[in-house]
Amino acid sequence: MKRMAIDKYIIQPLVLADAEQALQFVCREFVTESPVHRVVGVAYDEYLSYLRAPFMTMAAEGLSFVAVDTESAELAGCVLAGDFCPEANAPLSEELQYDEPHDEVPESMRAIKALLNELERPYKQSVSNSSDEILIVDIAAVNRAARGQGLYRRLRLSAQGAAKQRGFSRVVGELSSAATQRFCVEKLGHKIINEVAYKTFRFNDTLPFASIEHPSTLQLVEGVL
Repeated sequence: MKRMAIDKYIIQPLVLADAEQALQFVCREFVTESPVHRVVGVAYDEYLSYLRAPFMTMAAEGLSFVAVDTESAELAGCVLAGDFCPEANAPLSEELQYDEPHDEVPESMRAIKALLNELERPYKQSVSNSSDEILIVDIAAVNRAARGQGLYRRLRLSAQGAAKQRGFSRVVGELSSAATQRFCVEKLGHKIINEVAYKTFRFNDTLPFASIEHPSTLQLVEGVL
């Protein structure tokens, strides 16, 4: 009898008991693999401290998922997702260009926060009075050894499926890699809502992301669930 192949990776909901492990995994992946984080020199410990509170808050919503290596029991991927909830966001400071007070944002993260604010501001304004439930895929990471096996697709579709079951009607996400941009736009049919060019984005009279060439832009995309 032919033996059925067992999937090396399983996708499962992120539970709070495992949230710290997932947070550490995400921080390691981003500081080593994300061009946006590497180019401004974000340090692991600094990012871990900064991200912990918002990560745990979103993880508690029950819409996030992880990919687990069945052989090693180690995490191979994570998608952090939750309610976009634009009405809960305080007005953004024109001077600081971040959600948090100036002294709460690590120096290395300030350019990134300003970049994300530039990307999200038009969308937040456009949906500020919307009654739709909108899911945001806030963070997605797959480790290098597990790439090319469809984990990003499985993680993202798991989060979107869970959100749809709970009444969410739309999904929005920030895409910083060429692979995720192709998948979401070409495969899922998501629409590009806004994009910011790395080479021309200015922060404090500098061009902090000008050395990033591929992809050339950070995209905000939206899809229907």
